[in-house]
Amino acid sequence: MCEPGQKKVPRGIFPCCYNCEDCPSGTFLNQSDPYSCVDCLWHQWSPPRSHHCMERELNYLEWHAPFSIFLLTLTNGGLLLTIIIAIIFILNYNTPVVRSAGGRMCFLMLASIICSFSCVFFYIDKPSNAFCQIRQIFFTVSFTICLSCILVRSFQIVCIFKLAAKLPKAHEYWVKYNGQYMFIFLSTFIQIIICTVWMITGPPSTHGHIITKAIVLDCNIGNTIGFSLSFLYTVFLTVACFIFAYMGRDLPKNYNEAKFIAFSMMICFVYYILYMTSMVTPNQERYTSHIQTFLTVTSAFSIALGYFVPKCYIILFMPQNNTMVYFQSCIQDYTKRQNDAN
Repeated sequence: MCEPGQKKVPRGIFPCCYNCEDCPSGTFLNQSDPYSCVDCLWHQWSPPRSHHCMERELNYLEWHAPFSIFLLTLTNGGLLLTIIIAIIFILNYNTPVVRSAGGRMCFLMLASIICSFSCVFFYIDKPSNAFCQIRQIFFTVSFTICLSCILVRSFQIVCIFKLAAKLPKAHEYWVKYNGQYMFIFLSTFIQIIICTVWMITGPPSTHGHIITKAIVLDCNIGNTIGFSLSFLYTVFLTVACFIFAYMGRDLPKNYNEAKFIAFSMMICFVYYILYMTSMVTPNQERYTSHIQTFLTVTSAFSIALGYFVPKCYIILFMPQNNTMVYFQSCIQDYTKRQNDAN
């Protein structure tokens, strides 16, 4: 007589002669057939020498998990920081620092940052097809808006100080027809088109990774080409922001945002590298969602801290540098240096 979880392996031609063999993991011995082990269903598991299968545990980011609480703390802190920045900018809207940062465009950037932080709420709890699609589109489009604003602002500053005199007609048309908002709309519209095609041809959906006793629920990327085009477009905007920031490194210091924008873009580059690494690294599916959610928070923080916090510091603690007289003196010094160089 074999032990529980062992099948009978006939030995010779006589049914009374047999050896006992353990059923391997992932199978069980059905009492109605003592001569074969039966495979467990895909959502079940079993140890060796088992006479029944057990349900795999479902793993995903739960609201009460310590890492989720950490992420929510960061997210709420980022949302609070962004709201505080918006209030400071509203109260000091007519000051040179706010105007030089982009004026009304700043509030569009801050709104997109709030949307980027809010994407974290779609990463927590049991994923669904709808949540998988919403969080990809929501973050991609909102982050594209933010990058487009930074790009157009960097271009404007470089254009005013270095290109306006050489191309006066082009600069005049840019100002007359609100070129900055046309560019932001066009840039975002391109990303929306890419995302729409992506969602039509193969949207992200829930996917389960089997890891021994558990099933890790997460979202796949759907159509690889659609995801790649959307991702590469975001990288392109980031590279363009970095290039224009580098071109403006020698501008007057109150307009010189090169180091702050470059810092933000460098963090974005790290985000892109780690995000792609988390998708292709084998045997770490259990932590993919954790990594991607943390990187989403980090990317939103990079813009808020790198672009807006230094300006808030000047507004709150260096009011003498937030006057029209100070800005004009910096411009005059820059013009004098340029003339001396020529």
